[in-house]
Amino acid sequence: MMLPMISEKEFCEHIEEDDFPIRYGNPVCIHTNDGQLLVCMTYKLYYALHHRDECSSEDYTEDISEGPCDDYWEATAA
Repeated sequence: MMLPMISEKEFCEHIEEDDFPIRYGNPVCIHTNDGQLLVCMTYKLYYALHHRDECSSEDYTEDISEGPCDDYWEATAA
């Protein structure tokens, strides 16, 4: 799967914008200034993907549209 890619500068300039995940992608791949790739996603997406493996979709549903971590991002090196 190809992820949207942006520069570290662009990421830093726009991360605080409310529509960042819509405009730049969720997850998004960031080319860092030192040549590495960093994959970032909203905490809501990270949480949903992490718990998807632990729970079957037939007997487990959870509304993650609201919560205290809506504006936080999770990052991992690609």
